[in-house]
Amino acid sequence: MNLKGTVQFNDCNIQNFKIQKDNHAGNYIFNNCKFNSLTFDRFNNYNGNFTLSTCESINYDYKSLISIFQSNLGKTQLFNVKLLSFRNIEIEDSQIMDLTTSNVLWFHDNDLNKNSEKKKFEEIESQNIDKKEKQRKINTQKTFNQYNKREIYRQLKQVCEKNGDRINALEFKSLEMNYYKNEISNAKWYDQDRIILLFSSTNNFGLNWWKPIIWGVGFAILLHLSMIPFNHSSQEWEINPCEANYDFKYFPKLFNPTRAIGEGFVGILDVLQRITLLFFTFQTVSAFRKFIK
Repeated sequence: MNLKGTVQFNDCNIQNFKIQKDNHAGNYIFNNCKFNSLTFDRFNNYNGNFTLSTCESINYDYKSLISIFQSNLGKTQLFNVKLLSFRNIEIEDSQIMDLTTSNVLWFHDNDLNKNSEKKKFEEIESQNIDKKEKQRKINTQKTFNQYNKREIYRQLKQVCEKNGDRINALEFKSLEMNYYKNEISNAKWYDQDRIILLFSSTNNFGLNWWKPIIWGVGFAILLHLSMIPFNHSSQEWEINPCEANYDFKYFPKLFNPTRAIGEGFVGILDVLQRITLLFFTFQTVSAFRKFIK
């Protein structure tokens, strides 16, 4: 594509737009345009300019599509674009990390690559091969899907960080880590990365401060109930279980990490509860400070 100069589209409703090959010096500007389908197919935006300004889907229906296939969008500019209005977002083997964005309404995670993934699984199911081999291919495809989405969200995280959009950068980071957790879900249970990601997900990778509070209180109640039988003799327990109950006025003290440690097995439970309390406190504070670097 050797176009030089500017091609500008204003106030257009475009059913299907597809761009291919290389752009070295051309300027493509879509201003206040609506698309039913926008496709970048093996498109490389090198020294040219491609701008979408105030653009969205025509009908917001299930057929609306943005597809980026084996493309390098380079410094494509997205200004006030409603990607959320497109119900199908397909991104495969593409470089999107150099985008310039402002006031972009990003798509839902559920709309990313849903049709292409479904089609690939259907292709595997239609193959006349051994059952074990088919299951192996399905598992491999699932892992690849997780990896592909993780890479997409990694690039989008970098895009938002570069453009000063910390809020969406955090959302994309959370999705990136979540897909990495799913990607290695078949690893051994003692795999270091799997354990780290499991514990990191207790606050949705730094986004949810309520979740670690609920986990912390839940562990405190569980360990508190576990301590009750060990604080009273078996005879005392048999005579009157109600009176043998550990006095619940001491329950709030479980949230004080400087309290005295019990003895014996109760002491072990006490130490375990302290460790979980400190961990979930850290997770809560980390999520509270998500907007602060």
